[in-house]
Amino acid sequence: MKVNPHIFRGYDLRGLVDEDLSPEIALHIGKAHGTFLKRLGHKKALVGRDSRATSPIYAQKAAEGLASVGLDVVDIGMQMVGMYYWSQHHLKIPGGVFVTASHNPPQFNGFKLANDYSETLVSEGMQTIRQMVEAEDYDEADKPGKITAQDIKSAYYDYVLSRIKIGRKLKVMVDASNTSSGQIIPELTRRAGCEVVEYNTKIEPDFPLGVADPTEEYIMERMKKEMAECKADVGFTYDADGDRIGIVNEKGEPVWNDMLVAIFAKDVLADHQGAIIMFNTLCSKAVPQTIEAAGGVPFMWRTG
Repeated sequence: MKVNPHIFRGYDLRGLVDEDLSPEIALHIGKAHGTFLKRLGHKKALVGRDSRATSPIYAQKAAEGLASVGLDVVDIGMQMVGMYYWSQHHLKIPGGVFVTASHNPPQFNGFKLANDYSETLVSEGMQTIRQMVEAEDYDEADKPGKITAQDIKSAYYDYVLSRIKIGRKLKVMVDASNTSSGQIIPELTRRAGCEVVEYNTKIEPDFPLGVADPTEEYIMERMKKEMAECKADVGFTYDADGDRIGIVNEKGEPVWNDMLVAIFAKDVLADHQGAIIMFNTLCSKAVPQTIEAAGGVPFMWRTG
């Protein structure tokens, strides 16, 4: 099948809707990745997606492709990508597809191709999938696998809440930028005992407020105004698939991501002295200094 080779990137597959991607291409990606997984010994595959307009049909076609080679497919529907990775462990299904273009504009979509627990294909693996699609090198099954839907939200909420304890009732502002996080984070936060103020939690696949990327200054400025209005203790926002987070304090000031890494590192090292803490090249020198001071070993690595 003819496909734009440039959509097969270092860590995922991403391109323009209708120009680079289509339901037919999603089907072929499912067939190729399903064959790849099957040759590794996988029997099942997990499918999830973000809230983009084309994500439902792309996820459906990817699932059909996975099933066509004989894999039984579990479709967990619209989720944040972290919930997809958690579901791999919860359902014991390490391989599959998550449909998303992350923080890209709405005219884009894409695919994360999982090949193991919390692990996705990177450069060499992505090129293997490209070659399989181009050659239509698929192991079609005499009997296709089953596709079943499963709601994992309640189980995920229970898991998260079993691992956290909030010392006092907080007032939390959530600005979901009209992404899937708006259907998840407010409910989870309320279950944790917090008061929640919601902004932009309705799903809008075309992202009318602009690209859902917490690193964008205009989003931080919007959150500052929202915090002044609602007087919350802390505010959260996310990108389209929920693997980027933006946090502001009670004054509406950003809590930068390298500071979050330092905070999380101190928490981990309180119980795991000597642990190696990995961080990326975007972090300031405060991160390795904090890790060393807390008894850990800093390890810088590339993003992805």
